[in-house]
Amino acid sequence: MREIVGTVIDVLKKNGVVACPTETVFGLIGRAFSEHAVNKIFEIKKREKLKTLPCFVKDVEMALTLLRDVSEYGEKLMRSFWPGPLTVVGYASLEAPRLCVSKDNKIGIRIPNEELLLEVLSLLNEPLASTSANISGEPPFRDSLEVEDRFGKVVDFIVPGVSGDIPSTVVDITGENPLILRKGSLSFIEIEKITGREVKFSPSENILVVFLCTGNTCRSPMAEAIFKKELGVISNLKFASRGIVQAEDSDIHPYAKEVLKEIGIFDFSHRPQILTGYEMEIADIIIAMTKEHLNWIPEKFRHKGRLMDPGASDIEDPIGGPITTYRFVRDKIRHFLESYWKGYFERKFENRG
Repeated sequence: MREIVGTVIDVLKKNGVVACPTETVFGLIGRAFSEHAVNKIFEIKKREKLKTLPCFVKDVEMALTLLRDVSEYGEKLMRSFWPGPLTVVGYASLEAPRLCVSKDNKIGIRIPNEELLLEVLSLLNEPLASTSANISGEPPFRDSLEVEDRFGKVVDFIVPGVSGDIPSTVVDITGENPLILRKGSLSFIEIEKITGREVKFSPSENILVVFLCTGNTCRSPMAEAIFKKELGVISNLKFASRGIVQAEDSDIHPYAKEVLKEIGIFDFSHRPQILTGYEMEIADIIIAMTKEHLNWIPEKFRHKGRLMDPGASDIEDPIGGPITTYRFVRDKIRHFLESYWKGYFERKFENRG
């Protein structure tokens, strides 16, 4: 690796552009203070110069020299998730590379969790302009062979290897609350846990809410139907429901369907399904009916889990009970929607255009 590090640094010092794998996506890097390197990255990507390039830095201290007026929660995010898939956007200081500063005087900064890049950043001791290795608007590449095939004639050096496939989460830290500008591998639930502040979302982003119960025939589909009815006006919210076991039923329980009709939901169509690993990956939040359902979620995704009752009590299973039990469970779900979740999700997009 030492030889490759030396080559990368040599290319960068000559104002060249390097393609390298990261834990997120394959990237293009160049010295942030080099006009030649930054312009070359824009040319390679065919990217509009209005869309400034974020920077890689070696540590939090360097990041803080490039930023001003950093909030307490902003610094807490950096120290909690760096190195890692978090890009923070803050107000640029006078020491920030102007080539990477936007018209509203903001700059994006990240510390990648990639050994080679960390070594390069440490030895070079200056910020690097960075972006995904792709033509603007197209999917980023993951493999150095793909990069070689597409950019081999225009990139000065390509580090061999394979990257991850999920971009970093981009968070604006200039407001009272963290604002997610782009979703990535770091979930908003993790950000809220660390900062103690509710996260808001850019109007361009959606939130996928998945409700979870046992067989996906009663509680979770009722929750999905009720939330869709009450929060469907927020187009950024997407809802689904799943179970932890695969039920043999081809529809929701007749009593569940009946009690939904009592509150004006007549056309809810649903086929019970088990929650898959892929769905856990793409879900932004998984709202479970009981602690048992939360514990069923694999540890890798458990941070996305929340209970329907914020007070941590379980929503009882109505299976086997009379229709009055289904009615009770329906009303309990509606209660938590109205008293907590409705406001919680509305605040996520209260500044949407």
